[in-house]
Amino acid sequence: MPKLTRPLPVSCAGLALVTLFSLACDSRTRAPVEADCGVVREESTKMCKGIVEAIAANDISGLLANASASGELFADLCPPEIQDGEGCKQVFYRSPAALADKVTAAGGLHAAFAIGGEPIKINIKDVPGPKPRLRACAVDQAGKNRLCVNADNERISSLTHWAASLDPDADADGIDFVDDQCPDAAEGFNGFKDLDGCPDTGGALLTIQRLTPNTIEIRTTPSFDGAELTKDGARVVETIHAAARTFAAKELTLNCVCAEGDATCKSTCTQQLGVITAALKEQGEETVYAEVVSGEAAGGAPTITTRLDL
Repeated sequence: MPKLTRPLPVSCAGLALVTLFSLACDSRTRAPVEADCGVVREESTKMCKGIVEAIAANDISGLLANASASGELFADLCPPEIQDGEGCKQVFYRSPAALADKVTAAGGLHAAFAIGGEPIKINIKDVPGPKPRLRACAVDQAGKNRLCVNADNERISSLTHWAASLDPDADADGIDFVDDQCPDAAEGFNGFKDLDGCPDTGGALLTIQRLTPNTIEIRTTPSFDGAELTKDGARVVETIHAAARTFAAKELTLNCVCAEGDATCKSTCTQQLGVITAALKEQGEETVYAEVVSGEAAGGAPTITTRLDL
């Protein structure tokens, strides 16, 4: 096993103790790093050393090998000017392996996250609390955080990073880059090839936003003519059903928004929600909830949104 001559508090021989990570110990592909795992509690030392070794080895697969028992990984994606976490976008990676592939295609962990310096500096912090946790942040040449790994003593819980190119849903159409054939162009939800993540001829009928990893909101109100759906309104409802099938939604919740105290709006909401619910159930949706809620309604007209719980 080659001997390393770099300022790292873990040797290749010491990797025999770091059983949580699978790393290739090759001095030709490793970078010198500066990190101090002595600041964390003893229970976190093994995890800390494994994270440091993975970053030093430019090994994203090794870093993510112990990411999540569920197979999903949360992350805060931050704008370049944000360093404290406020104003970051919460994202999730349905497949850490797919993230690893994307990072590898971008030239590796150092290139993808713009980590730099000679040696690479990794700031280690012990996170207070009853359970041992740590935060390890690799910086760029200017000393700004570029990749932070949050972990307990058993597994990596989440990431914070500043690589916009690694947004799992950069086009904000709710489709993860694992499945999105057009990651830079939003899906046009109109009932035609709504699984491919690409815009379609004829435009989109729905405006969709992923609120949380397991919640998607459709912000398109089906149009009515009196008590009946218009032709376009019926198409919107059909496409809501198609979107629910696309995302394998467990349940749908319809919210109709009216200004506080607007009895006329609430009456209209109740009637319209009944029509939409009936149409969705006729198309095969079994679990549909409907509720009138108070809020800001544009021009006093009912605004209906649909939440998909995945």
